[in-house]
Amino acid sequence: MSRPRALDRYVGLRLPAELHETVKKDAAALGMTVSEYLRSLASIRVVPRTDRTDSTDPSAPIYIVYDKSLYDRATRQLKAWGYHYDNCLHALNTIKARRYLPSDKADALFAKALGYLERIEEGRAEYKALFTELAERDGVIAKAKRDDLP
Repeated sequence: MSRPRALDRYVGLRLPAELHETVKKDAAALGMTVSEYLRSLASIRVVPRTDRTDSTDPSAPIYIVYDKSLYDRATRQLKAWGYHYDNCLHALNTIKARRYLPSDKADALFAKALGYLERIEEGRAEYKALFTELAERDGVIAKAKRDDLP
């Protein structure tokens, strides 16, 4: 097990009592300490974006929070697609390259290729759900008014 990075910087934070209680409850629900919870929130990347769709102040930037874990899942899914696609092509190329292949071996290779294609299709459905979730999360924040953001 790797050793955690040294926590050598201190940041003090004052919160209203009701927000502090909310933070404590949220951290406890996740099985984290308040410090771990706040560190995890601080590690979420927030970037400004200026393509506003509302009419409050078109020049004011809006902010979108990117949940890195969702993008990591998307990356893993794409890598899995590549793996399955490559193996499917390998099975089909093996059939193509051999002029005289016994039917039982050809059937086994076709079944293998079909299995990889089915995994790609399952992954496609998961990928669609993942990007729907990303769009909903980012969309909610993107539509927020500037005054609503912390």
